[in-house]
Amino acid sequence: DRHPWGTRPEEIVHGNCSGQATCTIDIKIVDGPMRPPILLYYALGPFYQNYNEYLRSEVPKELMGDEVSEVLRRRFCRSDHVRVRNGKDIVPCGMKMMSMFNDTFDFEGLPVDTGKDVGWASDLDRYRNPPGFVVGDASKAWLPDIFPGIVNRTLGVKDPRFVEW
Repeated sequence: DRHPWGTRPEEIVHGNCSGQATCTIDIKIVDGPMRPPILLYYALGPFYQNYNEYLRSEVPKELMGDEVSEVLRRRFCRSDHVRVRNGKDIVPCGMKMMSMFNDTFDFEGLPVDTGKDVGWASDLDRYRNPPGFVVGDASKAWLPDIFPGIVNRTLGVKDPRFVEW
């Protein structure tokens, strides 16, 4: 197993959540008081987010709100399962869009910052919804349709949870 440099053996917790919609892992963090802010770092694996096919599976112009040709969508989003769902174009297409991870945390007896302001404004500025998004073109499968209840219907690709994933 590979772990981030400096990780101590007692800091490693393995959970087997393969194929589950919800996964719960209980972790004993520390005995005694801790001072805020308390930051949680974690890793998922195996997850091939740096795999070449994954990295190329997006149409940048589509993520920037531009309408793009089907030829361009097929070139970058090669597999039908990341481009079409139930006969509707998935907008935006790609492996990145189809692999969004909804990570949430609960700490017994402690409030948790939900990360609403996570990330940088420059990241958020990279993405725009296409012109037809507000109208809700029924011929398209939009990001909130793919992840109902996770991606805000009015924000679409501007949802910080999508942008930062």
